[in-house]
Amino acid sequence: MSKPMQVSEAAYAVLSAQKRPGESFSAVILRCVPQPIDTFGELLTHLRTKKGSLADPEFLKELRRRKQNPKLSARKSRAH
Repeated sequence: MSKPMQVSEAAYAVLSAQKRPGESFSAVILRCVPQPIDTFGELLTHLRTKKGSLADPEFLKELRRRKQNPKLSARKSRAH
């Protein structure tokens, strides 16, 4: 059973960016939004069963690029 819902343009953009080929938006939400974690044991279980990276792969690439050229990183941080 599905339920209609409305999301902001910003939320739609975030969901779309996380969407993998052939994946539904419901699957994106279930993959990206963790169930509430109340104990350390639940956190540990969540981290052990999570597939893929905890961070966006493109973001990690950018961090690696900045690490290789510290001048880029310094320039970026001053601009913000």
